[in-house]
Amino acid sequence: MNTIVRAMEDIESDGKLDGEGHRKRKLSSRTLNHVEISNEYFKEIDSCRIGEKKSSLLEDYRQIKRELLKNMIGLDCASNDNLILVTSCLAGEGKTFTAINLAVCMALELDKTVLLVDADVVASSICKYLAIESSPGLIEYLKNNDRHLSEYLLKTNIENLTILPAGKPEVRTPEILSGDKMQRLAKELAERYPNRIVIFDAPPVLAASETNILMQYAGQVLFVVEAGKINAKLLKEAMSKMDVSKKIGMVLNKFSIEKKIKNKYYGY
Repeated sequence: MNTIVRAMEDIESDGKLDGEGHRKRKLSSRTLNHVEISNEYFKEIDSCRIGEKKSSLLEDYRQIKRELLKNMIGLDCASNDNLILVTSCLAGEGKTFTAINLAVCMALELDKTVLLVDADVVASSICKYLAIESSPGLIEYLKNNDRHLSEYLLKTNIENLTILPAGKPEVRTPEILSGDKMQRLAKELAERYPNRIVIFDAPPVLAASETNILMQYAGQVLFVVEAGKINAKLLKEAMSKMDVSKKIGMVLNKFSIEKKIKNKYYGY
């Protein structure tokens, strides 16, 4: 199966010892505020960038990307439409997978820079997904008045892509995310750099109150639904919590289609 980044279970299994007692794959290294993400996660992106081949999964994300970019121009464009929140009904539907792949696909744009924010503080997984060592991030920045945001950002070896980790969760996370400093941060992210796109990987709507708080800052919401998992009742309940004033898009994830083309596989 073609993927832009590999599934969580693949990453975790790679960390086990092989028959000779060695790690099957070494974790990506982090030096100060720079992280090296292994090229194995982005083979399809790199192949596309240098013109070697096309990826069916990448083309799917390009379609999603184009719709989001169109919302950032024209008469209906709001100042915070470059802030995109990715969420789902429940955990395990692929919202983090979608947020990461979308961020990498957005970073292919010639005139855009992308900030991927792990805002799922209670169950943060972006660093784990990419085999990056966890580090202080969003929560520490919001609590600490003495440090600049840049001290928490992780510049990646993927051109134009920067990551802001979630940081350490605590019981006051909803109050921290709804505070004045977070409001100022969202305003700065939306307005300071016109070519910057910010993607928030938020908690599932039905699992945490933080999503409703974060939604007030974003101009666009991308709602990920796992095919065959979420019934109409759950979907309606989740949608009832959405801010209908936002530009809301939906992605059907994990829907398998058998490609009747030689050397092609199932795609999600």
